[in-house]
Amino acid sequence: MQVDNSDFFNDVSVFYDEMINFEKSIERRISVLSEFNLSGNALDLGCGTGLDSISLAKLGCNVTACDQSAEMISKAKLNAIKHNVNINFIESPVQNISQIMDKKFDVIVSLGNTLANLTPEQISALLKSLPDTMNEKCRIIFQIVNFSILPESGEYLLNKFENEKRIIKRFYTIGSRIYFNIEFIDKINNQSKTITTEIFPYGKEFFRKNFEEIGIKIKFFGGIDLSDYELKKSKDLVIVSV
Repeated sequence: MQVDNSDFFNDVSVFYDEMINFEKSIERRISVLSEFNLSGNALDLGCGTGLDSISLAKLGCNVTACDQSAEMISKAKLNAIKHNVNINFIESPVQNISQIMDKKFDVIVSLGNTLANLTPEQISALLKSLPDTMNEKCRIIFQIVNFSILPESGEYLLNKFENEKRIIKRFYTIGSRIYFNIEFIDKINNQSKTITTEIFPYGKEFFRKNFEEIGIKIKFFGGIDLSDYELKKSKDLVIVSV
């Protein structure tokens, strides 16, 4: 069943934390982000259930986080309470954030694959608005799947979660367009459901060109651990301002 992008993530929110092993992911994210020595006002674009927002807050940042999914924001607020951190959560498409906030940031992150969920018009609007939301020496850390490693057609399995109750498979369907699918299998009731949304495979040259146009110097990496980017090997494409 193909659904609108915000509806897709509203549906996913029910199992999202279980699917990504939220508590373990928090530990790993804090460890990796601590290497960047981030501080000040931080903006998390596409915050989901709060993994990166909470990690940044625990590292001492004053965090604002936005997501277009109302259910994801609701989960994120609960997670922030659980982790005893104060975060300003805003339900909004990421490309509109400069229109609803008169504030500049020292850190702007978008980790996971939020950027691939934006249409060309939406991502263009977001990138062009970045200078309006940045303090001097603002650190940008963006992450997107390295779509260069995908096959030309067919299916590509991202990962599979399984416990005694359910199986959750995340995979791409690749043809003239690319679709992100999540299949939920209820092992107890022997039921299954697959939800689908279109994603957009932006790559290194797209970001190089667009950041050059807005006057922001960047470097590319193969992960947020700042490993080297390899076109046909790296799982991720990470963009860091310099």
